[in-house]
Amino acid sequence: MKRNARKIDELMMFFFGFKLGRYERFYSRFDTQIFMGSIPLYLKKRNEAIDHAIKKGLV
Repeated sequence: MKRNARKIDELMMFFFGFKLGRYERFYSRFDTQIFMGSIPLYLKKRNEAIDHAIKKGLV
């Protein structure tokens, strides 16, 4: 499985989690620093989920 592959569904998952406040606090206005700071947090959680799935034999 390619970890660096970026697809539109990945982008949608990121925005969904971002809007829910999973990565950093999101208030009603758009803040570039918070947005950009959330991307590495999303990628870290994504890679942890992939590692977990590989260890469980799901991938």
